[in-house]
Amino acid sequence: MDNPTYDEAIYMVRIKRQRAKDAIDRIIARYSVWSNEPAPGMEVLLDYFVNMVYALELLMKVLAKDWDTPGKSKYSHRVGEMYEAIFGRPHSDPAFMQELKDAIQDQKFIYEPANGLLNRIECIEDLWDELKLEYMRGAWGKRSTVNKEVQTDDAFGQYLLRNVERFTAGPTHTSDPMTTEQKIAMKRFQIEQLQREITRLETEGEQQPTIDEICNMLHERLRAEIERRQQMMGLMFQGWGHAALRFSVMTMGVAWQDLG
Repeated sequence: MDNPTYDEAIYMVRIKRQRAKDAIDRIIARYSVWSNEPAPGMEVLLDYFVNMVYALELLMKVLAKDWDTPGKSKYSHRVGEMYEAIFGRPHSDPAFMQELKDAIQDQKFIYEPANGLLNRIECIEDLWDELKLEYMRGAWGKRSTVNKEVQTDDAFGQYLLRNVERFTAGPTHTSDPMTTEQKIAMKRFQIEQLQREITRLETEGEQQPTIDEICNMLHERLRAEIERRQQMMGLMFQGWGHAALRFSVMTMGVAWQDLG
């Protein structure tokens, strides 16, 4: 078995970290508005833990030089030993290290035997920050190169051509609970907003902002959105009297239902 290069592993770390952050962003976005939209389901929570656990393990493998011997892994999934190899000391929470190891080995992230991770998001993020800082300290000034290309055989493309229907998602329909009067009022409001913008452009014109102005504008938008989310989530949690979030999945049907 060929091990990946450390640069290839870091490439995968970045992908998994971004997917994990995207999942939490979806959760925060939903709970920072008053809405009757469905809350994020179990699959969103799993997106975070599945990607984050492997991002942590891969980053530790890079920092602990786990693949220095071609075709072999020095530590396998023993994240506690990798942490000690990186920092020269054991992690302050051995139970957390064991939970990470269990999650990796058993492919379970919120159920037994790794259900402890469900309430470990702060530990997970603190470990990420610690590992990222250590990686950046060693990687400063170095170049990282990933140049890899794969090509399928003709049969791969031909199979997709013959099975377009199998992989094409069908359209969906979402009912709009607004009344006709509400829809009309909404459209009229949108027309008024557009007319104001047209009038502004006709009378004032619009100059292209500089790069610095664009950067400042984007930074201010991000700051305002973070502040808005924090305020709305705080109000929501205050109204509930707690900050516990519920994620669920409920399916019922015949056991031989098509798996997809």
